[in-house]
Amino acid sequence: MPEGFVKVLYGSSKNGFDLLSFLVYIVMNYGFIYFIQLLLQREVTSLGYYKILRFRSVYVWLWLLLKKVMRMSVLFLVCLFLVITVGYYIYTSNGSFSYSSQLDVEIVSIIYHFFVNGFLQLLLYSLLSFFIMWISKEMFYGFLTLFVLSVSMFPGMNPGNIIPVGLNSMGYLIDGVPLFQVTLILLLCIIGIMAILIYVTTKSDFNP
Repeated sequence: MPEGFVKVLYGSSKNGFDLLSFLVYIVMNYGFIYFIQLLLQREVTSLGYYKILRFRSVYVWLWLLLKKVMRMSVLFLVCLFLVITVGYYIYTSNGSFSYSSQLDVEIVSIIYHFFVNGFLQLLLYSLLSFFIMWISKEMFYGFLTLFVLSVSMFPGMNPGNIIPVGLNSMGYLIDGVPLFQVTLILLLCIIGIMAILIYVTTKSDFNP
């Protein structure tokens, strides 16, 4: 895996920070989440009530919505992987990938972190945005919440990774953070948000 791939997706880490890498992370990840929020807002304001009546279950509606978000997240990651990989291939003069010996990271770890933890991170962002939008009735507040939580991506602002934001950054690979630990944190947060989301939607007047 080229060094450029890790640099482009560096994001941030516990011990290092680069403003350009941080901005690239925000644009790529939050840009995707913005389109997800548009989808979710349309579902809630225009189609949600009709679909719940049609399926006669808020659980079925949430599951179908979740599956759509997951498919879009997978497609986004695959496209991003191809764009960065092909872009780096074209960028190198000899048409081959270079791997820096200074980056003591295995290719398998990079791929796992990018696809598995990247997918879980995007899913968490989507669920959090949906939850905030549901209780506030405004898409803007979900987006604002993500930006506020992004402060935790600065070095020293997220001890123990208790705030699940930016955990899919490639910088965590450089720091040697256990990838399965990141996966577990994201999974637990996703389960927690899903449980709360199911509770508030079933108790809402939106539920027939």
